[in-house]
Amino acid sequence: MTPKDRLPKPLLKAFWLWPELGFNHLHNQFARFRKVVDIDSVPKSALAWITVDQCYRLSVNSKLVCRGPARGYQHSWSYDAVDIAPYLRKGRNLIAVRAYNAGHSTFGYRSEGIAGFLFAARIGRQSIVSDASWRCIRESNTRRDTFPYSLQLPGHQECIDLRTADFAWETLGFDDSDWKSSEQFRPWNTPPYMTLEPRGIPLMREFMLKPKVIGMGEGNSLKGWAQAQDLAGLRASEALEHDPLNETGKSTFDVAPTPKGKFRSILLDFGRVVVGSPCISVLNATGGESIDLLHTEVIDPARLAPKIQTTDHSRVRLANRLICRKGGQSHAFFHHLGFRYLTVTIRENARPLKISVKLDACGYRLEGSGAFRSSDPQLNRIWQACAHTQRICSLDTYVDTPWREQTQWWGDARIQAWNTYYLNADPRLLRRGIRILAGQSTPDGLTYGHAPTIAHHCILPDFSLVWILTLWDDYWQTGETAMLEQHRERVVSILEYFRSHTDAATGLIRHAGRYWLFLDWTDIQKEGQPALLSLWLLYTLQRLTELLRATAAMADDFAGIPAWAAALEASISKHLLGRDGLVCDGLSVRGHPAKKKSLQAQTLAWMCNLPGLDRSKALKDILLPWLRDDQVSHAAPSSYWCAYPLDLLAREGYGADVVAFIRRHWQVMGKFGSCFENFDPQPDQGDMLSHSHAWTAHPLYLLMRIIGGVRQTAPGWKTIRVDPVFVGDAAEITLPTPRGDISVRWAKSPEQTPKLKVSVPKAIKVDLMN
Repeated sequence: MTPKDRLPKPLLKAFWLWPELGFNHLHNQFARFRKVVDIDSVPKSALAWITVDQCYRLSVNSKLVCRGPARGYQHSWSYDAVDIAPYLRKGRNLIAVRAYNAGHSTFGYRSEGIAGFLFAARIGRQSIVSDASWRCIRESNTRRDTFPYSLQLPGHQECIDLRTADFAWETLGFDDSDWKSSEQFRPWNTPPYMTLEPRGIPLMREFMLKPKVIGMGEGNSLKGWAQAQDLAGLRASEALEHDPLNETGKSTFDVAPTPKGKFRSILLDFGRVVVGSPCISVLNATGGESIDLLHTEVIDPARLAPKIQTTDHSRVRLANRLICRKGGQSHAFFHHLGFRYLTVTIRENARPLKISVKLDACGYRLEGSGAFRSSDPQLNRIWQACAHTQRICSLDTYVDTPWREQTQWWGDARIQAWNTYYLNADPRLLRRGIRILAGQSTPDGLTYGHAPTIAHHCILPDFSLVWILTLWDDYWQTGETAMLEQHRERVVSILEYFRSHTDAATGLIRHAGRYWLFLDWTDIQKEGQPALLSLWLLYTLQRLTELLRATAAMADDFAGIPAWAAALEASISKHLLGRDGLVCDGLSVRGHPAKKKSLQAQTLAWMCNLPGLDRSKALKDILLPWLRDDQVSHAAPSSYWCAYPLDLLAREGYGADVVAFIRRHWQVMGKFGSCFENFDPQPDQGDMLSHSHAWTAHPLYLLMRIIGGVRQTAPGWKTIRVDPVFVGDAAEITLPTPRGDISVRWAKSPEQTPKLKVSVPKAIKVDLMN
């Protein structure tokens, strides 16, 4: 079957449309598309297929249907399938699409210098396709000279003026007679869109959230505010303090008249970090009032001042502007942003305004049966914060944070997949990510640290090994070897890179300075022949060896893997394992063994079952002092990397200590409602690191694994071990698996003897340790 045969037939008759041609027209450009459809009756189902390069919001009869597509590459661009029947009505119907193209590449999008909109639908006996009958126009009432939201995010600050005549373009009664047909009519498989593919993951969940007003302030507008290209920088230069308001719980507020040169400011709180597109409604406008929105994760609680820093490495500037027309109006901003606090700034309104704010929130469909409940309220808060962080970091891909980047970093993605398995056992987001990462590589075979991207400085050799390990993770979760079979060539290319960077004298891996060796976000050795790089390779080869045993058809393709693993293991033991039985951090550029012996090196050596490693000494001198007392000689593991030693130590019988470590380090995150990028940033401090980072959300699965006691012991959840750690007085855990839900309940009796109840699907064999 050819790619064409796998596509919906109506889509093959559709044309790529766009209102203007030429690369120079694409910078920060919105486009609008309309089609009126008459139907005699509403069918039970009306499937539509839609995509846009770069992104879109589809509405039918003025109601938002979906947004998309999933990120990828133009040579096999993804399309979305959606049933629009629930939005249709008998008679005339309006299909409206607002589309966007940044005109440049970012950390999540690679521009090919062209844009397009493609649509097809089957409504009863009618086939609707994007063709010359559609009306379209380049959006002229949105400024195109505004700043990007950040260096990594795909959009620019949206500054829209609703005083133009086409404000009602998404309504059926709007007159689009002065709109034109597309300036391009390109078949569905015209370059760069050589073919199309289904997104392979569900459409994002769409839901509505409301904030509450917590403060009100005022100040003098900065000179030149009306022409500002950087709306966040403008607001950062003005007074940011707010007086607390007693009337909390409201998302609608009144704004008194504001003199010329002044502004009034309202601070709203969504309660925790959220993801979505703000929608603002205004009543009683005279026309020309300016309403600015500033999105931040944190505030100074003493002054109720949003914390914004536009000069950091990401240049985060999450801000938008609405210029009002006369009367009442509503506008939904286009891009979905991650934030908690929304500062609404109103300038020079001649009469009182009534304003309401809501959020068209979105996210990957992570609804599932996974649940954790303990008698310890603090652990419950921590778990909920981790689960919420995982949800807001799951969009069309796993993203590191929805705030400044929305980037598919692959080290983060591995942790997030583990979390997902404990929420709803869904492998699809990881599988799509595996495919996207495989699609962008260096000439010498490595994957990029995230993809699609133009971040050529973000090529991380260790993350390429993590990419191979996610093939193992998928196999371990599902029992299927499809990911290795589909991506054999990329596995081979990565392994060839490491073969070519093996030192002939030592058998260890040399670090090539042309790439960014991450290893961990700490001051660990990365030059010369770092231990962690060789250990990650050894661990990868070991997992790959196991994976190959499950797919005999590919054994010949990787025949040398077991011998390579054995040779590398011997090299590590010979050159990095000291007389004290601990692994040093590597060899220097001149070949001298490092004096330092990091927690990370001992952890990976243990995970690799390295012969000669003195586990008792590693525990006594390094791992347990860190776990119990936060004592570490150097290279303290980041909040991300500590997932590995925490899981290892829990497996080795130190589950209660791991829970205590989590309680100690995540308690502030539990109160804030989401996980921080590292342990250091606090909501009441000025550090602008992310407060919504899923690489720190691993207590989600760790708490369930430790207190629930369920540990998988075979691929595809064929067998499990149940050995709970009875922290607290009671706990209840539901763990979804591909074979059905596992339920563990326990409670301590008055005599403190735990009573354990375990419910397991028949397809899973259980080893009860208690």
